[in-house]
Amino acid sequence: MTKHSGMIRPDLQALPQVKDRMTFLYLEHCTLERQDGAITVTDENGVVHIPAAAISVLLLGPGTRVTHRAMELMGDTGVGAVWVGEHGVRYYAHGRPLTTRANLLIRQAELVSNTRKHLDVVRKMYQPLNKVVSKMDYVATGSLRTRINVDNMGEDFAKLAIGFNSMMDEIEVLMEQVKLEQHQLEQIRFNALQSQIQPHFLYNTLECIHWQAIAEGNKEISTMVKALAKYYRICLSKGHDVITIREEVEHIRNYMIIQNMRYDNIIRSEIVVESQVEESLIPKLTLQPLVENSIYHGMKVKEGKTGTLYLTAYKNEDEVIIKVSDTGTGMSQEQIDEMNEQLSRYEDSFGYGVRNVNKRIELLFGEGYGLNYQKNDSGGVTVVIHLPYQTEIKENTAGGEWTCV
Repeated sequence: MTKHSGMIRPDLQALPQVKDRMTFLYLEHCTLERQDGAITVTDENGVVHIPAAAISVLLLGPGTRVTHRAMELMGDTGVGAVWVGEHGVRYYAHGRPLTTRANLLIRQAELVSNTRKHLDVVRKMYQPLNKVVSKMDYVATGSLRTRINVDNMGEDFAKLAIGFNSMMDEIEVLMEQVKLEQHQLEQIRFNALQSQIQPHFLYNTLECIHWQAIAEGNKEISTMVKALAKYYRICLSKGHDVITIREEVEHIRNYMIIQNMRYDNIIRSEIVVESQVEESLIPKLTLQPLVENSIYHGMKVKEGKTGTLYLTAYKNEDEVIIKVSDTGTGMSQEQIDEMNEQLSRYEDSFGYGVRNVNKRIELLFGEGYGLNYQKNDSGGVTVVIHLPYQTEIKENTAGGEWTCV
C-alpha cells in the first residue's frame, strides 16, 4: 500500500481530530477571510475553502492579508499563525491561540479563589463607575463644566460616561439660556424704569388743562385731555403687571381718540371683544405698540393716508386669541417670515416695542404664547396674539413691574 504525505482524509461520518490535521500550510500573495467554519484563500486564480479544523499551523508569506474574522476563527479552532519570509525561509513572528495553554484558566481560578485578589478584581471592575460618581460629586458642588474621559472605560461604562457628558452639555446650554433670559428681563425692567415719569404731576397738569378747556368752551381739547389722562393712568400705574382685556381695550379706545384728533379723524376702527374674555388677563400695554405700528407703518397716516384698524378678541378652548389687523400697504411674505423669526431674538435691529411685547408674554405665561404676524385678505398685516385664558394672577406668574414703554 502506497503512503501519501499530508493530511489523511477522515471518514465523512466523523469530525476531524487533531491527529488528522495537516501539519502546516504555506500561503503567500493572497487574502484570508472567513466563511462559516472555513478559511477562504483568495488570489488572482480564484478562491479556495480550507476547513479550519483541518490545519495545525498557517505559514503566512509575503503579500498575505488576514481579516479579523479569519483570525477569530483560527483562535477558536486552535490554528497557529506564523509570519515567514518567501518560501518560509525566514521567521518573523508567530501567534498561537490562547486555548493551547492553561495559564489563563489557572490565573482565573486564582483570582476567584483568593479573597484579596478577588476584591482587587471587583475594585478594578467598578473603577469606571467610581469615576462617574466622583464627577457627579463635582457637579454637586456647582462645577457644571465637569466631563468624563471615556478612554479605557469599557463599552458599558463608556456609554454611561457619554450619556453623562451629553446631559452636562445640555444643562450648560439651558443655564446659558436662563442667564440670557434673566439679562433680557433686567434690560426690560431697566428700559421701563427709564421711561417712568412722576404720574401725580402729570395728572394734576392734565386736570388743569381739562378744566381750563371747559371754562373756555373748547370741547375738543377737553375730550383729548381726558383721553390722555386715562391713557397715562394705565401706562403709569405701578404694581399691576397684568390687567384685564377690558381695561387694555379701553386703553386702546383712548389712544385712538388721541390719534384721530391728531390726524383729523382719518383712522377708522372696529373693536369687537367677546364678553367672556373681557376679564381674562393680559400684560399691560400689549396692544398699544401693535396698534401704533399698524397706524404708522401699515396705514401710514403721517403721509395723509387713511385706513381701517380691526381689533378682535375671542376665546378658543383654553386660549384667548386677539387679532390686530389693518388695511394698510402690507408686507411681503419674506418680510413677515423674517419678523416672526426675529420676534424671540433680543436684537436692537428689531423694533423694541413689538419685541418687548412678545418677550413679556413669554416671560409671564411661557414660550407657547406670544405674537405671530400674518398677511390678511385686505392686503394689510394681522398680528395674532396667543394668551392663556386666565382671570386671576397665579403665584410667581408676574416677574416684574411693567410700565409704559
